[in-house]
Amino acid sequence: MNNKYKYELLEKEINDNLWKRIISDYKFKSSFDFGNTTYYEYDIKEANIDNYNTIMNEIFLSILESDEIIYVLDWKHQGFSLDPRIKKLHPNVSYTINNDEVFVNNVNGNIFFERLPTYYPDGDYYFFLSSKNNWMYFSHPRQKKIWIIGDSLNKEIMLRKNKLNINKIK
Repeated sequence: MNNKYKYELLEKEINDNLWKRIISDYKFKSSFDFGNTTYYEYDIKEANIDNYNTIMNEIFLSILESDEIIYVLDWKHQGFSLDPRIKKLHPNVSYTINNDEVFVNNVNGNIFFERLPTYYPDGDYYFFLSSKNNWMYFSHPRQKKIWIIGDSLNKEIMLRKNKLNINKIK
């Protein structure tokens, strides 16, 4: 899948299959069980919120392969594909609602506003997954924690954890 824009809505089938995998593999229901999967856990309560998304974007840019994108799942909302290398925003992205990036989604004549996910949890559960299944980033809004699967992603987070002002738990 090659994005023309930074964010694009996921096709329903891809969105549903990704959620099935998350629910099946990690028993997700606003919490999860990693089983035997190696994961890393960070406390982000004291994170540098002003720069968090910028730094995380740098991290993802550093590990993305040339033909790889990010699948973004937002609990109970529409999923997106994200290619942080692309700066061009979709024509349906608006900045008019509380200064947030919002995707205006027209489904059969019904208008829905989808707030574009951020790396720092803002009240929703977000999953950022490699389209090649190389890594996963999960944020928890109430616990203010992130969980990482994948050594390449964890290595880059460790290199920048002081700039992010986050603490490794596991």
